[in-house]
Amino acid sequence: MKKSALIIIGFILLGCGLLVGITLWRSVPAVNRQIMILLTPEPHFFEELYLINADGTNQIQLTNNLMTEVRYSWSPDGQQIVFAGSHQFSKYQIFVLNMKDRRLLNLTQNLEAGDRSPTWAPDSKQIAYVSDQDGNLEIYRINADGTERTRLTYTAEKDENPVWSPDGRRLAFTSTRDGNREIYVMNVDGSQQTRLTYNNVDRDWQPAWSPDGKRLAFASDRDGDVEIYVMNIDGSQQTNITNAPRTWEKQPRWSPDGQLVGFRADRFAEDAIYVADASGQERLSLHDYPAFRAAPVWSPDGKQIAIEVIENIDIAHIHLINVDGTGEIRLNLTQVPYAVGPVWSPDGKQLLFSGDPADKD
Repeated sequence: MKKSALIIIGFILLGCGLLVGITLWRSVPAVNRQIMILLTPEPHFFEELYLINADGTNQIQLTNNLMTEVRYSWSPDGQQIVFAGSHQFSKYQIFVLNMKDRRLLNLTQNLEAGDRSPTWAPDSKQIAYVSDQDGNLEIYRINADGTERTRLTYTAEKDENPVWSPDGRRLAFTSTRDGNREIYVMNVDGSQQTRLTYNNVDRDWQPAWSPDGKRLAFASDRDGDVEIYVMNIDGSQQTNITNAPRTWEKQPRWSPDGQLVGFRADRFAEDAIYVADASGQERLSLHDYPAFRAAPVWSPDGKQIAIEVIENIDIAHIHLINVDGTGEIRLNLTQVPYAVGPVWSPDGKQLLFSGDPADKD
């Protein structure tokens, strides 16, 4: 179907108030444990979701709808998927997809507000997200069934990017409440909101918990370049682990054993994927040539990394690579010339990604 036709149909559906009463998936065999996220670069408005085995076999299209879906995450128990979804030109809302019966639930139902950045609690019972429903961006918590919505932050500025601690007791987030973007932590009930970084000139953002919950990795431009830092959860011992002049390094991702941090490095017209020791002592380039790549995604066993390689606005691929930089392969995707956002299943056997089908033009 042409994108222009899809947009017209989308307007008709929105005018009738139909947000989820459409075909959201094709008939797909029940899948026990899979996970998904989605990156939605312009101008690809109508990406669909796909599942594929890690060996490149058994590609399945999961969705066939009019929604743009972003910021996926799989519940830790493997039963549900949360995402921010939007029909064209409408505001994003938070949806949960039950993978057993394919039932789709609109959690927030904020037709006049924008909801984004959903993230699961470790027990799979709650979701934190960001919304402007009260006038500016604040952090909220809601049960996975849509009940007990609770506002956690109350500031006149932007509170964003909540990330659950591994023990489920705290949330790390970014805020501009003190003038520029800094990293904070709070209890999951919104109490004891504590500022951890004091970069009063520039930005600290993209917090990522270590698997043991004792450290946070984050991006900062306090030294003139965007670098990756690691700090203790009380804000002490903030250490630059990249130290690369004239390079923007961001999107830190911890290895499952907490020993390494993967990240994306932007260098003028080309990017690279790197892995660094969490202490900053060693650094290894995994993937380095002129093409845009998003953050590396670790396999559950820590042996491989999935990356997306965007050649241009019409061509993007999913690659797998060993953590020592060897054995890079490109997944052979069928009729999906533009594929991004790979994430491993918890058992490491599958990846889910978003893509623009070849017949969508």
